[in-house]
Amino acid sequence: MGEAWAKPYHTLRKNCETDWLAAYPVMDVCRWLGHSPTVAMKHYHQTTASTMRRAAGLVADPATELEAEVRRLREARIRTASHIRRLRRATERATP
Repeated sequence: MGEAWAKPYHTLRKNCETDWLAAYPVMDVCRWLGHSPTVAMKHYHQTTASTMRRAAGLVADPATELEAEVRRLREARIRTASHIRRLRRATERATP
């Protein structure tokens, strides 16, 4: 089934914030999640493999890389929604 996370909600929030920061202005993302840009950069934002490839000049076609990044973000959104549904079901079963 995959690895178990010690803090599943925190992990989902961190991954979601990283994905949003790649696509939306930092102030909007911080407003949505309720904290400052300083907190976002210190605790939530993660460097992605695609960002590292672009910085290293390893991307031959930026348009192709952008399409791949859009696909990755869509897949991440689907995985995040799936994880949230699974956590809600587990929480509902555990709650008396």
